[in-house]
Amino acid sequence: MHPGCRIRKELIACAAMVVVTAAIWFLGLFVRLSALESEYGQLKSRIQTVFYQALPQEKNIVDPLAQIQQKLDAFRKEYEVFSSFRPGRFSPLEIMYALTIQTPKEGNLKFHDLLITTDSVQAMGTCDSFAVVSDWERRLQQVPGFDVVDIQDQKKDARTGQVQFTLSIASSRMEQ
Repeated sequence: MHPGCRIRKELIACAAMVVVTAAIWFLGLFVRLSALESEYGQLKSRIQTVFYQALPQEKNIVDPLAQIQQKLDAFRKEYEVFSSFRPGRFSPLEIMYALTIQTPKEGNLKFHDLLITTDSVQAMGTCDSFAVVSDWERRLQQVPGFDVVDIQDQKKDARTGQVQFTLSIASSRMEQ
C-alpha cells in the first residue's frame, strides 16, 4: 500500500470520528434542551397551581411570580403591626401593657379610642382631673422606648365634669 493512501485513509477515519463525535454532541445538546424545556413547562404549571391556591380570587394573571410577591408584600405591611416576633419592636400587647401598668389607680382614667400603628400610638379618653392626666403623662415619659409622650386637647366637659384628652406616643423602638 502506498504511504499517501494510508495517511488519506487515516485522515478520513479521523474526520469520520470528528463528525460522529460532533453529531453525538449536537444530539446530546438537543436532548438536554428538550429536558430543560420540559422542566420549564412543569415549573410554570406548578407556579400557576400555587398561584391559584394562594390567590383564588385573582382572575387576571399577567406574571404569577410578581403578583404573588406583590400580594405577599402587601400582607406583610398589613400585618406587621400585629407581629410580636420582630426584634426591636413593641407588640400591640406590650404597648397596651405599658399603658395600663402606668395608669394611675385613682382618677377614673378611661380610654374611649385607641389606635396603635407601626410608629405611633394615639388614645382618646377621660378622667376626673387635669392632675390625673399630668401624672399619667409623667409616668409614660419614664417608660423606656416611649420617646415622645404628648397629651393634647385637654378640656373639661361642663356637663359631666370629666377631663377629655388625646394622648400621642412616638417611639424609635416602634419604627422599622
